[in-house]
Amino acid sequence: MCNIAGYIGYERAAPKLFEMMEKQEGLGGGFYTGIATIHQGKLYYRKVIGDVARLLDKTDAATLPGTMGIIHSRTKSGGDVEWGHPFVDEKERMAYIANGAGGFFEKIRNKDAMAQALSDSGHIFRSRTPGATGNYPRFSDGSSAHVSDVMCHLIESLILECGGPAEAMRKAFIEFPSEIVGLMIHTDTPDCIIASRINQPLMIGRDENSTYLATTAIAFPDLNWINPMPITSTATIYQNAINILPFESIDYSVASIFPWKESYNRILTLLSNGNAKTLAELMKETNEFWPKDEVPQSAMMVYEILRHLKKSNQIRFLNSTVEGVHKDITAPRTQAVLNRLH
Repeated sequence: MCNIAGYIGYERAAPKLFEMMEKQEGLGGGFYTGIATIHQGKLYYRKVIGDVARLLDKTDAATLPGTMGIIHSRTKSGGDVEWGHPFVDEKERMAYIANGAGGFFEKIRNKDAMAQALSDSGHIFRSRTPGATGNYPRFSDGSSAHVSDVMCHLIESLILECGGPAEAMRKAFIEFPSEIVGLMIHTDTPDCIIASRINQPLMIGRDENSTYLATTAIAFPDLNWINPMPITSTATIYQNAINILPFESIDYSVASIFPWKESYNRILTLLSNGNAKTLAELMKETNEFWPKDEVPQSAMMVYEILRHLKKSNQIRFLNSTVEGVHKDITAPRTQAVLNRLH
């Protein structure tokens, strides 16, 4: 479970993005971190192996220009720095980040064939690595690449056919689905962030001047308007407007009713013994409550339960560190623990 965030408004994006990511990275990321902005028709991006603090320390990411951008912090799942997000197209006009995995769709799509077809048509993957890496797409020569790198190039390949980045991203998510949510910025559309969501969490928040995006609204500043991004849709998100394009002709169903009561009670029971729990541990304990024939929204639900419990002062977050990708690097870890007064 990775963490993502986006911002578009009047103020410089980079500080806003770092502030949001620092609030959520320990819940699901911190092993690779990257940021991208657009300013005056140019894409800027930086990424490192490590957390937000390392990105700020090792690069000039804090000074990136632009009032719109996206940021990502990912899990520990192999690869060098090119396996961190954002992924960019060959002309460096587009940056793409995503959160999720194949999940429900792993058996009904062929990620190896998709990667090979794009490679055969001339696409070059910066994450391409000799040999296999986990369960990531593999080429005929035995090398592998990050699946989000593949999705980035798939979107790129569809832009001319579809008439623009938003339509291309929508078609890519329909043709090559995963249990994911993604954010994209493109120099062809410098006034908006494009989001596509199947089931993984994405919250949208607004004030009078700006629009905020994050895996969880825990990351937001104090906002009066907060809502989830609709499932199975693509959104073009502007400073003062949001346009939604629903997916069509899909042969699966995303669970739209949360097993809130059962999951809420299970989480409180798990925390009542005084033990701290990670997001992943809590999600695992709610899996049984979801319909087996639908794509679940378990991460979205658990994030929202934690937000409710924290806002009502029933829990607090404990922050610590774990070993990062390399032994000399640490990654943040956030656990939920019940407040003693409850």
